[in-house]
Amino acid sequence: MRLIALVMTRNSEWVLQSTVRACLRWCDGAVILNHASDDGTSAIITKLQEAFPDQIVRLFEENPIWNEMTFRHKTLEAARQIGGTHFANVDDDEVLTANLLPYIRYQCELLNPGDALEVPWLSMWNSLSTYRDDQSDWSKTYVTLAFRDVDGMCYRPAGDGYQHHNRRPIGCDGATIRFPSHQSMGGLMHLQFSSNARLKAKQALYKMREVIHWPGRLHPTDINKMYDNTTLPKGLQVSHAPAEWWVGMEQERAMIRVNDDPWQKLECERLWKQYGVDMFRGLDLYGVVQ
Repeated sequence: MRLIALVMTRNSEWVLQSTVRACLRWCDGAVILNHASDDGTSAIITKLQEAFPDQIVRLFEENPIWNEMTFRHKTLEAARQIGGTHFANVDDDEVLTANLLPYIRYQCELLNPGDALEVPWLSMWNSLSTYRDDQSDWSKTYVTLAFRDVDGMCYRPAGDGYQHHNRRPIGCDGATIRFPSHQSMGGLMHLQFSSNARLKAKQALYKMREVIHWPGRLHPTDINKMYDNTTLPKGLQVSHAPAEWWVGMEQERAMIRVNDDPWQKLECERLWKQYGVDMFRGLDLYGVVQ
């Protein structure tokens, strides 16, 4: 087995060094696609390549449009070129809980071609020490963390060109293994939720992109419904993250700058000026722009 992490990033100097270092604790290497970053992300990737020679492949995409499926496929192809047989989806704001590190590679080794491994997706709510523990989709979701290659496996846009939110590749049609059995036992920590300002700016940007790049595909009311459960949760409950989720990864945790200003806010403001208020009428943008 050669397990390669597929990492996509944009303007993530607040977290990228932690994310990549954490995933190289259980992956053999990483392909990092830098999407049009204009902060310190490129310099961080260079430092990571120096720290982990022969383990990191870097790609760069200058086009600022977020063509997610196209980008995911480019990381997959690059990982195949360095001998990858198994792949891990780890976005730039995600860290596997430390208590799963002794077991996760074995779980990946058990995969047959076309199989996928899913783990709980942990919404680290307003800090790195608490997570959502309620009945919402974001609290009970499992996410595709890893999969084993098979002929024909790929990422591609939907028939209408839609490019968003599909981590599991086409052709990954084998068995789905879930590990562990409950979110309290660990999983993939999603750090977008660790800052309320970043969370709202990120979801507002997603909404704006929906109407810019796929006009008429969804009514603004439906776009709001799609994203509001992320930022405006009903019945919110949180629990304290077990200490074992970070044990041994104190250095990685210390590298995370939760309170950095989110780049997505500036991007929302730029799009608001470029396209005008009428383009986004009906969208709840959480006060990120007004």
